[in-house]
Amino acid sequence: MALIRRTIAATAAAISVLLPSAAAAADGYWLDQYNALLFIGLFRLDKELEEMKQKGAAVVMVHADSLPDPLLRWIAWRANRLKLKPVAWIQRPTASNLKRISKISGYKALQIDDHFFAKPPVEITSLRAKLRDRQLWCSFQPGQFSWQTAQLCDHVDIQLYRNTCNSTIDAAYRLGVAG
Repeated sequence: MALIRRTIAATAAAISVLLPSAAAAADGYWLDQYNALLFIGLFRLDKELEEMKQKGAAVVMVHADSLPDPLLRWIAWRANRLKLKPVAWIQRPTASNLKRISKISGYKALQIDDHFFAKPPVEITSLRAKLRDRQLWCSFQPGQFSWQTAQLCDHVDIQLYRNTCNSTIDAAYRLGVAG
């Protein structure tokens, strides 16, 4: 068991060290759209964001697909007030959804889910240009990852789902992020 833990830790370290230099790990919380509505409706959003901050969060990733623009701006405003970095997370990256979210003020970054890379609805360079001064965070599945595309992202994560420790290590090796 200790060997497995050390192997996983070494793999994670290799992945984080070998990713593009602009990539940085983010300690944060994911705020799904249902909890966002609940917290706003119960006037608990500030309290929840404050608890996230107290627990060491630097980032709050807001599931932005279906939330109305005024609520997204409200959440970003409240997060920014607490010095949390609000990131709009898009799971369903349609061209219209990406265009809409890229215009929402207050967000420091846009996270595109691996669904984007399965069938990109827009060129990543075009999306990058729409974001102007905001960061682009990219979440890849192992088969989607490429160094060339990752260089266009400010933050990269690779979703490694493991059935066994060996398959995780093999996937990291094939991606070139582990030796």
